[in-house]
Amino acid sequence: MENWFEEYGYLILFVGLFLEFVFLPFPGELVMGYSGVMSYRGDLNYFVCILLAGLGTSMGMTITYFIGRAVGYPFFEKYGAKFFMGPKQRKKVQKWFNRYGNKLLFISYFLPGIRHFTGYFGGIMSLEFRSFIIYVWSGAFTWVVTYVSLGYLIGPKWERISELITRYALILTWTGGLIAAIYLGVKIWKARAAQRAGQQEETPQRSLDQGQD
Repeated sequence: MENWFEEYGYLILFVGLFLEFVFLPFPGELVMGYSGVMSYRGDLNYFVCILLAGLGTSMGMTITYFIGRAVGYPFFEKYGAKFFMGPKQRKKVQKWFNRYGNKLLFISYFLPGIRHFTGYFGGIMSLEFRSFIIYVWSGAFTWVVTYVSLGYLIGPKWERISELITRYALILTWTGGLIAAIYLGVKIWKARAAQRAGQQEETPQRSLDQGQD
């Protein structure tokens, strides 16, 4: 990640976070946290990191509002699955909007799987733009300050944390893979058992029907 900052500088914060909210997979929290670490080291300016990350995030969310307002709900009903906005995701975001209203625009940044949809939904639902901007921009800078500051605070311990992550990453990967394999194996076994049970129930019934004939 340090190579990203060496090659692109502050631009990675602005462009990366802007594109994340227009649906480009980007490790936003990790990049912001590492920018805080580099700020602690003196390689980057803490306040410039916050400013550019905050602007990138806010502007990305604002663009999605206009996209949602322009294309409307029918577009996402028809093509949403191609943009990771299938029925399940739309229902999930709608549920959160019903529960929290416009406040969701503020808190959604801390909710993975929700924040990438709220801007679009704000446009689809034709939320008042002024209200949208207040919640979205204040939430964006709160989110950014949180992660950049967290990286700044753990700066002295970054090397140790990085070492631990490297040491245990392989173990965690293998453990996760094993758990997933066991889970998948159990599901397949249950499905086959249910299928066999169904076949066994059908066989006596067929024999009975044939006997009656």
